[in-house]
Parts: sequence; C-alpha cells; structure tokens
Amino acid sequence: MRNRVAGLVASAVAVLALVLVFHPPQLPWQHEFRFQISSPAFSQLQPGATVELAGQRVGQLDSLTVQHGLPLLNVQIDSAEAHLMHSDATASIQPHGLLGTQYIELNGGSRGTMQAGGVIPASRVHVAVTLDQVLNVFQNTERQNLQTVINQLGVASANRGRDVNQSLHALGDASTSLSQVAHTVHAHDAQLAGIIDSSQRVNQSLQDSPLAAQIRDTDAVLTGLASVDNSLGQGVDHTSAVLSDLDMILNGNTGNLNYTLRHAPRLAAQLHTLFGQGSTLLKGVNPALPALMTALLEAKSAFGGTDANGHFVRVMAVLGTCTAGVNVGCSGYAGRNGNSPSGASGSSPGSGKKISDRGLENLLFGSH
Repeated sequence: MRNRVAGLVASAVAVLALVLVFHPPQLPWQHEFRFQISSPAFSQLQPGATVELAGQRVGQLDSLTVQHGLPLLNVQIDSAEAHLMHSDATASIQPHGLLGTQYIELNGGSRGTMQAGGVIPASRVHVAVTLDQVLNVFQNTERQNLQTVINQLGVASANRGRDVNQSLHALGDASTSLSQVAHTVHAHDAQLAGIIDSSQRVNQSLQDSPLAAQIRDTDAVLTGLASVDNSLGQGVDHTSAVLSDLDMILNGNTGNLNYTLRHAPRLAAQLHTLFGQGSTLLKGVNPALPALMTALLEAKSAFGGTDANGHFVRVMAVLGTCTAGVNVGCSGYAGRNGNSPSGASGSSPGSGKKISDRGLENLLFGSH
C-alpha cells in the first residue's frame, strides 16, 4: 500500500513539473509588457507563435482579433525587454526556414519609447510571402505538374552526390576565371568609360539628326519609284525583246562575226592609211578653195546672160583672177594694159560677134 501511494505521488509531481515547464504560472513579481501589431494579413500565424527580438525569443502571440475592420495581433513580451521597444519599432511576420511555422520578428527602433498597449501600425509591418502562398496561386493541375517536376528532380539527383561535388568544384574554377576577367575589365575602366561615352554621343547625334525629314524623303523616293514601276517594267520587257532579237541575229553568224573580228585590225590599218591620204588630199585642195569659188562665180556670170535669141555664153580671156562685182577694181574686161579691146566677147551681147556652139566647144575642149 505504501508503494502504491509513493507511485501516485511521483506521478503527480511529474505531471506538475510538466505543467510548470510548458505553462509557467504568472508570479506576482513578474509583469508582461503587452502591445498590438496591426497586420495586413495573418497568413498561417497562430496564437502561441513565438516573438523574437534581436534573434532571441522574448515573448509570444497572445491572441488574434479584429477591431474596426482591422486585424490586430495581441503580443506580450518579457517586461525585462520592454526598454528595447521604441515608438518607431517595426515588425516582420516570416516563417522559420522554407517550410517552418511563422513567427514575429521585432525591430525595437531607436527613437522615443513605446508605451504599454501601443500599436505598431501596418505601414511598419512586413509579411513575408510563404511557399504555400506561392503554390496557392496555381490551379490544381499546375500544382500536380509542379509536384511531378519536384519529384523527378529528386529522382534525378539521387546517388549523384559525386557529380554535384564535381560540378561545384568546376563552378569554383569558373568563379576564379570570372574573377580574373573582372580584374582585367576593371583595369580597362577608362577605355570602357570612353566607349560608353562615345556610344552616348552617337545616340544623342541620332536623336538630334533629322530622321523624320530623311524618312519623308525616302518615302517620296519610294513613291516615285512606285509611280514609274509600270514604265520600268515596260523598259525591262523592251530590253528583253532587244536582247532576244540580238541573240537571234547572232545565232548562226558566229563564223561571220569571227571573220569580222579577225579582219578588224587589218581594216582599221587600211582606214588609218585612207584617213592619212584623205588628210593629205584635203591639205592640197584647201589652198585652191578660193579659186574654185571664183570659178563657180565666173560660171554663173558666163552662163547667166540672155538676149532675144536666148541664152548666150560670155567668153573672156582673163589674165589672173578678175570677176566683175567680186574682185576689187575689176569692172568689165581689162586687158594687160587696162584697156578693153574692141570686139571682145565681154562687151554687150549686141555689139560683139556671136560664137556658135561648135566654136564654143572647140574653144573649151579644143578641136577634134
């Protein structure tokens, strides 16, 4: 009987110890510092969540309430830590790790003193986004697909620790090379700054250039080309037709064309000789051109006379060049001594002796 009583007493003491550990009673000399946090969202925050200050647990969340449509967090911390809370204190609601429970992280601030029952406004409260909130954005199908991807990544990475270590080692080597590249780039800061400055000047020049006017001119040119497109097409068709005709002409005349090209140098040489001889002929004829002109005028004077019997021909023996009305100082016929001989053919047609056609022929061409 005595052993049974001892066991019951021991069990009661153990239960009391557990209660005192997890739910310590409020002693008369202990006080809690209470205040409120106006939070825009509770997320998964539950009563009893821990409250930390500077990385140390200093209290807990007492309750969650809604006052005047605003959610409030009733927080209590140890009175020994109350002097660390100032009027500009801030709060952050965030999870422990990636999938851990949420807690309240306090930042005591530095100005003023927070009174008991004070409120940290929502503008100074930050609520971290949790993984479940991100996943809740997706539909059920997307969640299942994401779950499948995560599972397959786990399967793919199983027993690949050595490969991961090698990859990390290679990444370290790559970071070393990248550091060398960064050092080299840093050594050329001045050149890079010059390149960037030049690029900015080029961009500014492009912005200041009359691109609108150039675009309008280009549009006008393209419009003009479009307007003459039909003419250009006709010109191309005509050129094609001409080339077709030329091809038809040249087709079968290869031998003739070859003969012509083969004898072209000889023909050119002969033409050169001909042009040389023609030049010599022109040089010889050129001094006689005045005499030829005089002969033409004398022919008009000789054959242009008429009388009652019809046309007659004047025949005068002239020494030197003398044409009445053309040569200065020449009037009618003048002999060697300037006297007009009697009975000369150059006198009036009615006063001289007429010559027959036969006689004129004998005079001009000689007797046969």
